[in-house]
Amino acid sequence: MKGASPQFVKKYRAVAELIDNGEFAAVPALLEDMESSGRVNLYEDAFFWWLKYGYLEKTKSEDTKQMIDDLRAAIGYEE
Repeated sequence: MKGASPQFVKKYRAVAELIDNGEFAAVPALLEDMESSGRVNLYEDAFFWWLKYGYLEKTKSEDTKQMIDDLRAAIGYEE
């Protein structure tokens, strides 16, 4: 399998569009769904954590620990 599954891409694009448009209200529930449903490979995993970080950054979250954790997860826990 190469890249992300069509289901993941559809969810990713929908959430990314909401974030880009500043429509943040629905995003936490969608991210929770994406997190709990799992990802099928490291490619999806990296993009999920990057999306979650992007949401926190766009909403000016003060939870810097969570943002750092999300970035670390996005790069596969590399230093």
